[in-house]
Amino acid sequence: MRSVPSFRLLIASFVVVLFFVSVAPAPAAKKQLLRYNFRGQTVDAEVFGFDGCVSSDMSFYAIDGRVKLEGKPFMPSSVSGYISQYNYCTDESLFGSFFTELDDDAFQIDKKLRSATLNTTVQACSEAEDECFPVDIQLTWTGTGNIVSDKSRFQSKSPDYRAMFRYNAQTRQATASGSITTPLGSTTVEYTYFAFLQSVKEGSVEMYRWE
Repeated sequence: MRSVPSFRLLIASFVVVLFFVSVAPAPAAKKQLLRYNFRGQTVDAEVFGFDGCVSSDMSFYAIDGRVKLEGKPFMPSSVSGYISQYNYCTDESLFGSFFTELDDDAFQIDKKLRSATLNTTVQACSEAEDECFPVDIQLTWTGTGNIVSDKSRFQSKSPDYRAMFRYNAQTRQATASGSITTPLGSTTVEYTYFAFLQSVKEGSVEMYRWE
């Protein structure tokens, strides 16, 4: 199983932004460019399924929480991921990624990280977005490991930029079960590569530029 949940990777991805924004001379004063905060519950999973003729590799990341980027905080519930399918009987394949907001009852997670459910239909699209197709998701996460607390604070620097990261969360390993249906066919989850339930008390990034 993977050791770093998706939200941790999301926070770490701001390091990439730090080193690829446009550069300028680096004098003394600093100006805040970005402040991002998140609190809430998340799940993620990468799974494999096979049903008769159809083989599927799938990834899911769902959140239900409180985000503040600019202005007032808002309460998003969303799911993102991808699906790759192949039908051995018809020699057909599908690949698409998705990101969509969720209805209030589509994603439910227990605050003690014992279980979660995701029941929704999304539109997945190819890389060129010239082909989209519906994906019906019926998944359940069941916590299997101990709850692990992770609290950290670190910073990243470039000649002209600095980013401050804070992270405080509880994470529990899990298994995922359920089924996925696309125009290519229905697949039952057979194997979980990794799955996590997570409660993020604080996830924040502050980015500064020296001026």
